[in-house]
Amino acid sequence: LLGFPYQQLLPIFQKEVLEVGPSRLGLMYTAMGTGALTSSLIVASFSSLITKGYPQLIAGLVFGVALVAFALSPFYWLSIPLLVVTGAASQSYAVMNMTLMMMSSDPALYGRVASVQMMMRGFMPLVVLPAGFLVDAFGAPTTVATAGAIFAGAILLIGALRPALWHRGVS
Repeated sequence: LLGFPYQQLLPIFQKEVLEVGPSRLGLMYTAMGTGALTSSLIVASFSSLITKGYPQLIAGLVFGVALVAFALSPFYWLSIPLLVVTGAASQSYAVMNMTLMMMSSDPALYGRVASVQMMMRGFMPLVVLPAGFLVDAFGAPTTVATAGAIFAGAILLIGALRPALWHRGVS
């Protein structure tokens, strides 16, 4: 809920921060999607990886840091590769999160687990409203950078407090 609303805020970055036209916004979304698609294929190719906890925590950390870097970038052509990395890391984190949730669940509960995951996606539009208020109050770069930093900090905290998560995987 902290990281993913940046996607809906890209038009603000396009117009007010990077000061580029609508066609460049399309390239921003394409960069993000290219990173997400590429990382999905990479994660799928490593499906036999024994532990997925460590890569998931790394992907979450990279997502938060890349989000901060994108939010603070004043240059369009620097923002494009940062969006590729942000899209790749966010998708890797999400895919591994869903995989680990399913692997940790009783097969009889798969439908319910998947429903909870889908419910989280349904919350995204609701999160954009408070994010919009924060953007109005503090600006898009500050709002997105702060959300990315909190996300990365939460990942580090969870990794430190729950070291067993680093070693989660196929039993």
